[in-house]
Amino acid sequence: MISPDTALALARLAQDFCAILLWGGAGFLAFLAPAQLSHNLSQSLLPPARLLAFVAFVAATVILPFQSARLGEGWPDALSPTILHDVLFQSSIGFSWAAQLATSVLVILTAIIFPRRLRLFAVLAGLLLASRTLSGHVVMLDGPSGLLLHLSYLAHVLAAGAWVGALLPVILIMRNLSRQVTEPETKALRNFSIIGHFAVAFTVLTGAINAALIRDRFLPLIATAYDETLALKIIIVAAMISIAIMNRYIIVPRLSANPRAATMLAVLTTVEFLLAGFVLIIVNILGAMNPH
Repeated sequence: MISPDTALALARLAQDFCAILLWGGAGFLAFLAPAQLSHNLSQSLLPPARLLAFVAFVAATVILPFQSARLGEGWPDALSPTILHDVLFQSSIGFSWAAQLATSVLVILTAIIFPRRLRLFAVLAGLLLASRTLSGHVVMLDGPSGLLLHLSYLAHVLAAGAWVGALLPVILIMRNLSRQVTEPETKALRNFSIIGHFAVAFTVLTGAINAALIRDRFLPLIATAYDETLALKIIIVAAMISIAIMNRYIIVPRLSANPRAATMLAVLTTVEFLLAGFVLIIVNILGAMNPH
């Protein structure tokens, strides 16, 4: 039987994956894509968005009993009233869980009742992702350092989520570009490129701040399993940034002159998206490790 630790890690991974795609994807369509393109893409992406919202809700629901089983004697304590009470009211986990559950309910209700309110949906998805920063390593410090860590971690999660989550609709646009280049699609990609620079910069900067506050240094020293895992994350993120730079400054300028450039752009962006999936797995592994 799967252990409570593994089940909890999988639930968190599913929740993070859904929240990132919903926040970044809806944010791209709501704020960066021209109106007609946004409408067309949102119609085709609405069913998977509703599915992601439902998965995020289920993941948020099961996290509390999984935590109870993990802190107790295993699965028999998953629904223990005493342990559930302690988790809910005597730890940061309880407040974080309540926020995650509440925001996931709002996200799924908005996806069902107000499917055309993209900006509202994007904001709520951002709140769902932000609620994941209310527990874990982010609450390990007190005072000004703790406040700085919390703000930096929040900015890190939202910036990285905006970058990665937007890649999915961007890939769909690039697939269309391989057949026909249109002004709304190129405008959407230009907007993504501009905002993407800031999102990547914020992701790197806040990631360095988080590491410095949590580990008292910017870069890992490969002294512990945590350092090794963090180093692997940094390497993969560096590969993602390299792909993004290649796309922006080498492939994109060749779109009008070379029809095959659009295909190459879509392939490289897909690789970037897959690498982001590995980073997300590593982030959840780091969250369960002792940074010291």
